[in-house]
Amino acid sequence: MFLCKNPAIFKVFALCAAAFLTVLLAEIFIFNYAAVFKPSFPVSVVDLKTAKGNPQDLVFLDNALHFNPQSQEVSLQFDDINIPTETITFEVSATFASVVRGKIYLQDTQFKQNFMETYNVLFAPNGKKQIVFAKIKSYGNLKSAAFKFNKMPGMPLTISAVKLNQAKPFNFSFLRFFLILSAV
Repeated sequence: MFLCKNPAIFKVFALCAAAFLTVLLAEIFIFNYAAVFKPSFPVSVVDLKTAKGNPQDLVFLDNALHFNPQSQEVSLQFDDINIPTETITFEVSATFASVVRGKIYLQDTQFKQNFMETYNVLFAPNGKKQIVFAKIKSYGNLKSAAFKFNKMPGMPLTISAVKLNQAKPFNFSFLRFFLILSAV
């Protein structure tokens, strides 16, 4: 009742409600776009046993790929994938936090002869499993995927899963939401 009698207060209330709704929609549909609009293809798990890499740098043990702690650059490749792909996610863990730079190379129907670098990613595993998400788009079926990781020497890094077409987990950030809302 009070809001209807005072048009100035009603305008302030309407502007605050519009700002709240706009920031809420931005958090859901812009910042969490990859979680809301999921890949149209089914999720596929890449068999880690099929990874090709330098045996001095990479060991398959306990259903995971373990990187040699002393190697600074480790490369691995998966062949004969043969499915259309929109995303690549991998679960990584390390015993201490350090920044790792990763590059993803794809070979698909369009790029049959050479790998094409499609994605650069920085991540910092800190002892627990971390999911690293990369949005890609293969032309036709993805034939092969290669990864190159640059890490600090002495850092043990483990990949426990590589999945194709997995949606990014939904992550509503209250901090980001309230910071943007306060600015608006």
